[in-house]
Parts: sequence; C-alpha cells; structure tokens
Amino acid sequence: MESIWTQTCNHREKRPALDRQIEADVAVIGGGMAGILTAWQLEQAGVRTVVLEADQIGQGQTKNTTAKITVQHGLFCHTFLEKKGEEPEETANVLKRGYGAIVETSQGKMGVYKSEEGEMFKVDIVCPHLGCELTWNPDEQSWDCPCHGSRFDVRGNLLDGPAQEGIQYE
Repeated sequence: MESIWTQTCNHREKRPALDRQIEADVAVIGGGMAGILTAWQLEQAGVRTVVLEADQIGQGQTKNTTAKITVQHGLFCHTFLEKKGEEPEETANVLKRGYGAIVETSQGKMGVYKSEEGEMFKVDIVCPHLGCELTWNPDEQSWDCPCHGSRFDVRGNLLDGPAQEGIQYE
C-alpha cells in the first residue's frame, strides 16, 4: 500500500547536485516526510535551513520514516564538516540576542551566548567528561555534548551528566 505522503508529494523530481557553498543555521539530512516537515517548521521560525537528500525528495531510505534523532548525529555532522567543509566563522559582535554559537577568537574556539539584554556569557566548548566539542542547542538554550549527552546552561553550569563539572570559560 502506498502512503498518502508518497501519493501527494509534488516535489519529487530529481534536483541537481549542489554546485556552490551555501550558508544555513541547520542542515536537515533526509528529504522524507520528517525531514521536510522539520525543515518547514524551522523556516517558519526564522531559522535558515537546508535539506540534504542523496537523490529525490520522498524517496530512498527516508521516504516513509518518522525520523530518528540521536546525539550521535551531532558528532557525525561535526566530523563531516571538519573533513568536507568549513564551518563559517562567527564573531560575538554579530551574534543575535537570545542566541549562542561557537566563535573563533585569537585564543581559540569558545562558546558565546548573548542574552536578550545583550549580556555575553562565554564557556569552554570542551566537555569535561571525555573532551568532545559541545554544540549549541537553540531549543533548550543549552550547550550539549553530542558524544554522551552532558548538558550545560548558558553560564556553563552543569545541567545533566555524565560530566561532573561545569564549563566556565577561564
């Protein structure tokens, strides 16, 4: 039996391979129902989003899925970017209020969160548990470890382990 999604998806034609570098806040991997709906909701919230699909929207491995999201995807994406592409450099000065990002400084990388009032909070981006690089979680307003799930608030205080200490920037 063919799903309603497969029967009614009007954008299933093949698209050409990406031929230029683009910037986005979020990359949704997989153009199945869950991927397209996730991308649409992110765009509605004002988040610059790109959908990455190996072949056709609504086809292949992701066509009938309801998605599987794990912390390991963050680790995979980080490794992929280090090997295949470059993360755009962001500076604390252009960071929007209410957002966090990893920024490049003369001392190396650090995590920066800019409050709605414009106050900046700096954190170390290395998880004290096993040394993985943290990522900013805009939904929870937290710094999250993609390896084992430790979470830290905007000031670097530990929210959830397995880490046993915070990530305050020295």
